[in-house]
Amino acid sequence: MNSPFPKYHPQSKVWIYQSNRMLNTVEAQQVESAANTFAKQWAAHGHPLAAGADLIHNRFLILCVNAEHQSASGCSIDASVHFIQQLGQKHQIDFFDRMNIAYIDHEQLINTVHFNKIKSHFQEGLIKEDTLIFNNTWTTLHDFQNKWQQPLSESWLKNKISVS
Repeated sequence: MNSPFPKYHPQSKVWIYQSNRMLNTVEAQQVESAANTFAKQWAAHGHPLAAGADLIHNRFLILCVNAEHQSASGCSIDASVHFIQQLGQKHQIDFFDRMNIAYIDHEQLINTVHFNKIKSHFQEGLIKEDTLIFNNTWTTLHDFQNKWQQPLSESWLKNKISVS
């Protein structure tokens, strides 16, 4: 994956927000523009953060704070969560439902399945051991860049469905 933050330190802090649906082109442009504006103005204790934003696959909104500069504080993180909530309300998008697992299907499309249905999707052959799963729990740029998309057999979900 090409990094949306190529000059950022590998230990930079990352937040991955998955939308509950694919954004259309206009929504994607508006969301990405708003997120970039927010990132440019984002501050911790009155000091600007070296931050960036990117919208990937018209579904994943990524915020990143460069670890070589000031770190995000609790208040600044709260501000980013509030921003994402407002953005979601404005566009009728849910960025906070962590129970939906995104994966790339056999047609190379991004789909989601509720966590409680992942095992039945596997049993039905809709998801296989080599299906790429998006793991939105990573918190560093290095992990995001290197492990965000993993085959099911290597992901944290393998125990849920008994993949060896």
